[in-house]
Amino acid sequence: MEWTELLRRAVAAEGSQGKVADSLGYSRTTLSMVLAGSYPADTTAIRDKVMEVTAAAG
Repeated sequence: MEWTELLRRAVAAEGSQGKVADSLGYSRTTLSMVLAGSYPADTTAIRDKVMEVTAAAG
């Protein structure tokens, strides 16, 4: 599964991008842009954090 799909599922489970953003240490705006495919910079660090947090959550 792609990490962006894990991110979408986390947002759906939590009910808001803001809650997920807080848990990842990123802004809601960053998550919104990542999910829209419009984030202008490298997303490697975000991907790594999403993978780390979702793996820890089980």
